[in-house]
Amino acid sequence: MRRTRWYSASGTVARWFDDLLIAASKSVSPERLATLEPWDVVELKPYQPAYLAGHKAQRYQLELGDGFEQAKAIMAPEIESDTRQDIGGDEQRVHQIATAYSGITFKHLLLPVWISAYRFQTKVYQVLVNARTGEVQGERPYSLLKIVGFVLLLLLVGLVLIYLSIGTVEGSSKEDRRISRISYSGFSIETGQKQHRPPLAPPYALRKGEK
Repeated sequence: MRRTRWYSASGTVARWFDDLLIAASKSVSPERLATLEPWDVVELKPYQPAYLAGHKAQRYQLELGDGFEQAKAIMAPEIESDTRQDIGGDEQRVHQIATAYSGITFKHLLLPVWISAYRFQTKVYQVLVNARTGEVQGERPYSLLKIVGFVLLLLLVGLVLIYLSIGTVEGSSKEDRRISRISYSGFSIETGQKQHRPPLAPPYALRKGEK
């Protein structure tokens, strides 16, 4: 029987988070924007109005405090993982983690994302393009009839292949039986000066050349 010896543990764990990106747009899905990562933030340049000349850009729609709360939710799993690793042991029961944040800074970034949308029937689909890397993410319509038809076609092809493989195996078995009958006909074994015939062949074997 396995027994666990529990003991109390406490301590301090530190982790540094840098350039944690939070989408400040509410008109684009944050999950969809996350699929466009990674962004080479080390190549950031100071803003210049010429960058947006001839283009439309969204203003931030998320307040700073709300964005920091989202950042906390992203950091929490990593902080808990660091805490568990620091405690060690086979099993753990973490009752409380008190997190203190320090050295907090914010940057307002404009990341190059091409946004397009199209309507199919009655639904609008959105497509995003990372203008830095060319990564494309978006939604597309699906036809239930085409999906069902494709699945049925695959099933039909699979059944045909199984039928052909079974027919090939049966044909090969018949050929093996025919060859086995012929192989028993009219052969002898010579040892020394005497001639000995093999043991009695099966009932269906052919006997040729006997005197």
